[in-house]
Amino acid sequence: MSQELEQNITGLQNIYLNNSIFTGLLSQISCEGHTVNFGNNGAGKTTILNLIPIFYGLKPNRLISQRGNKLSFVDFYLPYSTSIIVFEYLKNGEARNSLIFRHNDTFRYCFVKGKAEDLLFSEEAIEALKKINSTENWIKQYLQINKNYEVSKIIDSSELYQAILMNNRDIISQRRDRSEFALTASKFALCSSREEIRNLASLTAVMLSDRSKLLEELKQMLVMCYVSNQVSINLPKTRQGRSDLEELEAVSELSSKIKNFNQAVEIKKEIADDWGFISECERNLKQLSQIKNQERDQLKTVLTAKREELKTTRDNLNEVIGRYTEQKSEAEHQKNSAFNLIEKLQNQKDIFDAGNIAEKSESFEQLANYKGELDRALKYRNDLQQDFQDKSAPIELKKSNRVNELITEKNKVFQKLTRELADNKDKLNSIEEKFRNREQHLKDEMHTKLVELESQFKAREKELDDKVRNLTNQKFTDGNFTTEEENTLQTAQRDLDRYTSELFLNLKTQTAKQQEIDGDKNSLKEISKQIASLSDRHSKLLKEKSEVLEQLNPPESSLIGFMEKNLPGWRDNVGKVLRKELLFTKGLKPYLADNDNNDDKDHNSVFGLGFSLDEIDTPDYIKSRAEIEEKSLRLDEEIMTVADAKDKQEKILASAQNTLSVHENELSDLKREEKNLSENQSSAKSNLEELTAKFKQNCAERLKVINEEIDNCSTSKNRLEISMQNNRQKHAEFLKNRLLDYKADFDSERAPVIALEKALQERLDSLDDEYQQKYEDIESSYKEELIKSGINYEILKKAQEECRKAKEIYNRVLSYEEEVTKYNVFMAGPYSLLETHRKDLAMAEDLFEKYSSLIATEKQKLKELETEFTNEINRLRTQIENLDIQCNAITSFFSSNQANLAQARPEYEDKAYLPENLSIENMICRCEEKLKAVFSKQEKLINNVDSVRRTMENQTGPQNRIGGYWNNIIEALKVKFGNDINANSRDIRFYFALTDRLASFITSDFKILREAIIKAFVSSAIEFSNFYENLRHFNNVVRQVSGSFEKRLTTYNPLDTITDIKVGLVSKIENLEMYPKLASFAKCYNSWDEENRGNGDLVHPSEELIRYFSYVSQALVNNEIDSDINTLIDINISMNINGRHVVVRSDRDLTSGGSTGESKLAINVIFCGLTRMLCPDPNIKIHWPIDEIGEIYNDNLQKIFTMTERYGIYLFCAQPNLSYDKVQMFNSKNNISRTEGVKRCVEGYEEDPDNPLIDLLTEGKEA
Repeated sequence: MSQELEQNITGLQNIYLNNSIFTGLLSQISCEGHTVNFGNNGAGKTTILNLIPIFYGLKPNRLISQRGNKLSFVDFYLPYSTSIIVFEYLKNGEARNSLIFRHNDTFRYCFVKGKAEDLLFSEEAIEALKKINSTENWIKQYLQINKNYEVSKIIDSSELYQAILMNNRDIISQRRDRSEFALTASKFALCSSREEIRNLASLTAVMLSDRSKLLEELKQMLVMCYVSNQVSINLPKTRQGRSDLEELEAVSELSSKIKNFNQAVEIKKEIADDWGFISECERNLKQLSQIKNQERDQLKTVLTAKREELKTTRDNLNEVIGRYTEQKSEAEHQKNSAFNLIEKLQNQKDIFDAGNIAEKSESFEQLANYKGELDRALKYRNDLQQDFQDKSAPIELKKSNRVNELITEKNKVFQKLTRELADNKDKLNSIEEKFRNREQHLKDEMHTKLVELESQFKAREKELDDKVRNLTNQKFTDGNFTTEEENTLQTAQRDLDRYTSELFLNLKTQTAKQQEIDGDKNSLKEISKQIASLSDRHSKLLKEKSEVLEQLNPPESSLIGFMEKNLPGWRDNVGKVLRKELLFTKGLKPYLADNDNNDDKDHNSVFGLGFSLDEIDTPDYIKSRAEIEEKSLRLDEEIMTVADAKDKQEKILASAQNTLSVHENELSDLKREEKNLSENQSSAKSNLEELTAKFKQNCAERLKVINEEIDNCSTSKNRLEISMQNNRQKHAEFLKNRLLDYKADFDSERAPVIALEKALQERLDSLDDEYQQKYEDIESSYKEELIKSGINYEILKKAQEECRKAKEIYNRVLSYEEEVTKYNVFMAGPYSLLETHRKDLAMAEDLFEKYSSLIATEKQKLKELETEFTNEINRLRTQIENLDIQCNAITSFFSSNQANLAQARPEYEDKAYLPENLSIENMICRCEEKLKAVFSKQEKLINNVDSVRRTMENQTGPQNRIGGYWNNIIEALKVKFGNDINANSRDIRFYFALTDRLASFITSDFKILREAIIKAFVSSAIEFSNFYENLRHFNNVVRQVSGSFEKRLTTYNPLDTITDIKVGLVSKIENLEMYPKLASFAKCYNSWDEENRGNGDLVHPSEELIRYFSYVSQALVNNEIDSDINTLIDINISMNINGRHVVVRSDRDLTSGGSTGESKLAINVIFCGLTRMLCPDPNIKIHWPIDEIGEIYNDNLQKIFTMTERYGIYLFCAQPNLSYDKVQMFNSKNNISRTEGVKRCVEGYEEDPDNPLIDLLTEGKEA
């Protein structure tokens, strides 16, 4: 392993046991790489395996059971004061140690930096430990004060030790000395200070669990690592009794009625505000109707004037534009003519300039001078020649003959060349004339075509302008309704007015019919009341009759029967004193009597008390029999009279009921008719609105078509102008190209002629040189002869040369005569007018631009004016239309709502009801809505108040405070209205007053009583709701944790027989019987709570909420749920073993899915993923304690080694008897012995077979 790699490794290296389970021994257990511990049964292999979870911070008591009088962890692992367990591990390649030692009857931890063998178990350290004889004191007195040792503070709990080793910042931060322990964690934690390791201790402890409890332990580990730190189950303490429910139900019905009554209070305010709004609308609409009519008449006058002004303005501007257009065309024609003439003159001038005409003209003007020079030269030459002739006649004659012959020959050649040159010149002039003629013809032809196109353009432009004018005029006609549309709208309006009038009559009839029905109902109530009174009277008479008959025929066993039989005169004496009310009767003249006295007065005394019997009225039940019989007859007559009156009233009642039924049927028919009329009115109104909208749409479509045509005309005009401009450019380009073509043809045709002319001229120019040479030869001969004769010929030769040159110049200048003459004529004639033509062109261009600009300005002005006038006219028309609509709407409103506006109105507050800037349409619409709503609201108010009224009348007893309030309200209303309004009538004034009285009661006494009961309910409901949210949060946490396993639980699996392994946690809460009821309660309560939170008063719980509340209370009393979260979670593991899908819900499922070895393989695969999920850093090597490793086949064991090494996991195994093949797979091998401690196994030494000592050792054996 490289040094760089070793520096990154972190993990357990060795375990040292000093005077621990091996008494008196210091044992070193190597943990480097895969480790196997083997030995006899009971040697301590499992005891050593338990140290792995303890190293990772597991509480030792979780592994060490004390059942069956077993020793505790401290007594077993740390039996002496010098006992110590040291875990030596690497942190990024540096040695660290965690120590566990005894402290009284418990244990403590601490950390030490450095190699244990060098620091902790050096001879000096061991001697110090023996001397101090206490590990705790040894740490304090030796290690902590020694500068060579870096020792942490002593740690008193497994939780804090684990937090430091795993860098659990949450636990460390809860300590008061958290900064010190945070520094300790940064030095001794397995991971870096930025990371954190989850509970490896629990995971490694699960690996040592009993096979029958493996899944349960694994589940508890996952719950502790990922669930318990996020959520807990807190059972509510409150148990709501039946008394609370009964109190809550007691006010439920009245509370439900009060909800409707609160609406009635608001409706009352709305009705008053509605009538205030309606009244203000009525006043405003009448004022607005007058104002709008005046505005409409004024706008119509302005509209007519604007239309006339637009027509006049358009005609004037179109006339100006037409005049400018004609002037523009004329200027354009002048411009084109001047341009073509200038171009033609310039081309002719260019031709002359190309022939160097200026130089030729200047030379031709000096022709006379050239003639004089020639004459002078000829005379001088002739004189010399004459002199020479005289002297050299014979020589001269000879020379002359030769020269004449030469001249004759030259003249012939010269004449021929001159003739050919003249012919070529004529041909060139013919070509040039032909080019000029073709050029002029083309320009004339193109000008004619352009003039024709301009004419067509003007005609088309005028046609489009006329069409736009006509379309613009047509807009004002098509923008209004047609006669047919106006008639259709008037018909629809008449239908709407007719239905409105019929509906008004129907409502009026209904009102009258309702009054009749109300009268019938009042009569029925009076008759029913009379019948009830007669029935009561009849019942009382029958009862009184029964009492009389009982007096006449008393039972023998009764007192009155005894007195009738034995004391016939009892009515006149003792019968009079048998009533309790006599005790309070005045005027009886009481006295004390002597019973032994024979005085009659004393005989009437009772128990010595006497009083005057004459002052006592004889009661009915002690009257004489004759009086009683007389009373019985009188009662019979009265009973018959009451019965007859009752029968008569019942007949009247039946007749009144029939009459009421007829009236109600008639009212029902009227309401059906009202409904039909309302539907017809709505239909007619909708029809009118649809027709209006449709016809407006028709107008808009007609205007759209016209505007589209105008736009099309404008587009066509623009395209026409662009096309015309393009045509002008094309004509100019075409003319230019054709001229270039002609010029090219001219150049190609002229080129050979010019080339021939050049050749002839060159030949003509070289002719003199050629004959000059011949002449010079003659002259040379002549000179020689002259010299021989004594004559100087050089003088003559010079004279002859000057004569020849003068003649040559004269002849060349003379040949310019025709060309110079034509040029002078051209310059003096046509070309002299060039500046004039240019001025004409500039003037024409100025005029063209001027008129183009004027036309564009006038068109833009016309367009702006038309737009301005059109917008103004449209604005006026729109205003007039809006005013028409508004006036018609106001008239229709007052016509259709005449009856409704005539209804009685309640008092309303004098304030501004209408918002500012409210339109008439909205005002009418809202006013109609208010009118319609008023009558609907009044009925709703009466019904809502009657609902509370009936509840207070029927469901409250005489001892109920609500009943007392109701009686007070009715008495106060009777005082207020007297006989003006019957309490049983449906007069809205009565109901307004009743609403105020009931509102006062509901908002004071009843509210206090109701809130007290609801608050008791809320206190318990909050606990139930929080409990449900606690359970929901628990479900979500379990679901999120389980879902995170698939993402975070990496399960690299090299095993072919076990595939597709999945691990998940499942909450069992939703399977509890009480959970859906608790969920329903929470949902219902939350809805109620939201409503309650938004109101000032508490909202009464619904029946459903109360029912769920009862269910939950009972379920909590029955203890249907436990607060231990482990009982509320299941673990689900699924995998494919040998191609068969196995779902593991229990430990038995795990073993039955395959062999024991396969189940171990599956567990290892799962634990690999869990290990790296708890500790993501692969550089931190994790040790697994695995017991009974021999159950796994070699091939599978090798796969496990490969898999764990990939995950950075080392196996720390135990096996009593392990095969040699399996032993070889482990890096570290420890032999455990109870008496000798731990011995590390190393590879055996193999002798070299070539070693000669081998032969000596084997000689004796072979012999």
